[in-house]
Amino acid sequence: MPGQPPRSDRKDQPEFFDDEARIVEQFQRHERPEVVDAEIEEDPEPVEEAAAEEPATEEPAPPDEAPPAEEPPAVAQAAPEQTETQRTDAKRYERIHHWLFAADIAGTVLALALFLFLGGSTHLRVFIENRLSANPFAAAAFYGMIVTLLYYFVVLIPLHYADYFFEQRFELSRQSFFSWFLDEFKSLGLNMVLVVAFLQIAYLLLRATPHYWWLWAALACTALGVVLTKLTPVLLIPIFYKREPLDDDELAERLRHLVERVRMSVVAVEKLGLGAKTVKANAMLAGLGNTKRVLLGDTLIEHFTQDEIETVLAHELGHHYHNHIWKLIGAGAVITFAAFLIANTVLHSLVGAFGFLNFRGVADVAAFPILAFALFVVTLVAMPISNTLSRILERQADRFALRLTRNPAAFISAMRRLAVQNLADTEPSPVVEFLFHGHPSISRRIAAAEAFQDEES
Repeated sequence: MPGQPPRSDRKDQPEFFDDEARIVEQFQRHERPEVVDAEIEEDPEPVEEAAAEEPATEEPAPPDEAPPAEEPPAVAQAAPEQTETQRTDAKRYERIHHWLFAADIAGTVLALALFLFLGGSTHLRVFIENRLSANPFAAAAFYGMIVTLLYYFVVLIPLHYADYFFEQRFELSRQSFFSWFLDEFKSLGLNMVLVVAFLQIAYLLLRATPHYWWLWAALACTALGVVLTKLTPVLLIPIFYKREPLDDDELAERLRHLVERVRMSVVAVEKLGLGAKTVKANAMLAGLGNTKRVLLGDTLIEHFTQDEIETVLAHELGHHYHNHIWKLIGAGAVITFAAFLIANTVLHSLVGAFGFLNFRGVADVAAFPILAFALFVVTLVAMPISNTLSRILERQADRFALRLTRNPAAFISAMRRLAVQNLADTEPSPVVEFLFHGHPSISRRIAAAEAFQDEES
């Protein structure tokens, strides 16, 4: 399904679209900067002092390492900016992903239309009832498995392979073909489970209450989304990547101290094994409650300085501090309810209009392509809204990181290193950023850090 690209900023460009600027101001009023600053000031032992004491407790210190408190962060090891060649490659890389995104949309719509209007969906339902099972629950399960297989191998596998090919071509992927195919097989299995679960819920409700099914279906999908969010770091991510404790004791202690300074209940800061598959650096806050943890990619730990890693962790803690996961779940719930309401209207309107397809009513699983198309279009139209909210929350997390670490130089260096390592387009067009990017462009993030630096000096 639709993917999600990268990043931009110049001082002579407008910072945001007018509507977005107004929303940003409203969010900033709830940012509680005075609370963040107060919590930092309450800590009797600043990070720099704690770091300065570490070489004395862990002797002998490596001869080429100076205590963090004495070394100007990000000056001695400042990340280089992208070269002109890298900027050109980053533009090409993003452009290719936009074409793949467009192909994904076109392929999905075309596949649904052909499957529906050529009678494939109706014939599949008849085949399942005559050859496999007439039980509505079993029939929906078989239908979901077969449709997922068809969609995956006709539409998704070719597009995913094209993405894999270009990742290899731009030297961003370390994954063998076998490893890539195994991941695709795992993804197919997970999606098949989700599609079958969705069909069981949706068509049970359509049979029970054909006019209000959408309300209960939206509630069920929202609840399922919360469960999946909670299980992501402990169940879903380990299917594809190895999770393990940080093996750098000095870094682990420094990051633990950063978490303690803001008194947060993050369960753990762990290392995520991205390096076996990609050179890209990444980090994330994942999970809810007792599964919540910060995951730092081993590619980030390997190539970023400790000061830079500290700013990355501070950014992830900002997501926790501002309850961003719950805000995104809430926004997703609103979109889910709107999508199901519209899908219900479309389904009732078109099932009768397409009488030549021999549907037996809105609860006929053969009409699933109509439901899938309506949900797909609404989600696609809502994507810029979701991305706008995401960029606002990312800016909040950036500001939190700058206030917490008071190290804008390290933040800027981390952004530059990220741009080089991930081949990110640092200055996409404002329209592309508005439509597709869930993060502010790297150049905008750097400009914000530079403004903070000017304020502090």
